[in-house]
Amino acid sequence: LSPVCDWLERHRLPRIPAVMVTAFLGFAALGLLVWIAVVQMTELAPKMPEYQANLQAKLQSANAYAIGALNKVTRAGRDIGQNLPESESLQELQGSSERPYSVRVISSPASPLEVFGGVFGTVLGGFASTGIVIVLVVFFLIRREDLRDRFIRLIGKGQVNVTIQMLEDAGTRVSRYLSMLLFINATFGTAVGIGLYLIGLPNAVLWGILAATLRFIPYLGPWIAAAMPIGLAMAISTSWVAPLLTIGLFVALELFSNNVMEPWLYGQRTGVSAVAVLVAAVFWTWLWGVVGLLLATPLTVCLLVIGKHVPQLAFLDILLG
Repeated sequence: LSPVCDWLERHRLPRIPAVMVTAFLGFAALGLLVWIAVVQMTELAPKMPEYQANLQAKLQSANAYAIGALNKVTRAGRDIGQNLPESESLQELQGSSERPYSVRVISSPASPLEVFGGVFGTVLGGFASTGIVIVLVVFFLIRREDLRDRFIRLIGKGQVNVTIQMLEDAGTRVSRYLSMLLFINATFGTAVGIGLYLIGLPNAVLWGILAATLRFIPYLGPWIAAAMPIGLAMAISTSWVAPLLTIGLFVALELFSNNVMEPWLYGQRTGVSAVAVLVAAVFWTWLWGVVGLLLATPLTVCLLVIGKHVPQLAFLDILLG
């Protein structure tokens, strides 16, 4: 959001009004997307019982096919086993043919007060986290030069110019990366929404928003987003055409984005090679899990910038650039 604040301040808007306008526009856009998604969900919920029969029929047909194939394999294995001689040690280990009793632990149902407390606590925690994020964003934008100067004074003793160049270079590259990520995800979500609308799935806008949002989780997010429209396609269609078209849409878009758009745009905008982007995703995911996967490219860009400006770490520039 800093470039937006800088642009407003260059057009003679004071610091605090510029930050407030930027924060309002940013969080208003997020709120609008959430509101559209909620409206789409409320429209979809009453229709779900209508689709239950189709979904059950498809699952039963798939289950019958799987059971038939498994029975063939089991029957063939049984026929082979009956033709083999049984060893004496195996006969001794067979034991009794009696079946053990099954035991179930049934917990007492939660009281209405416990249910209300759990739901209220979850909602309150979500609002508290949102409020903290908004406050931090506003104050970080207001004091962004002060925070940078403190960081320079902390680590840039004797090398102030190099530290300033490093921070500006890293900030520019990461900002470009985030801009490209937003552009790619928005394009992906738009293509998903248009494709699902042409296929005939209801609430295509909702699935486009979810696809664009979940795609901020690299590699895993798109398939989490794809699972819901694929299940809906199975539920509303009496044949397998719509589910197969939905699967093909997500596979084609994801292959194009991962293998064409992302390496090309990220490599051009951040200075990190396409191979380094993939290796960095594997490394940071192994180190920090999902959080590392989200931060993989920004962290790798920072390492690359350090390698460009610190001679002792020039090998990072050679490996990643």
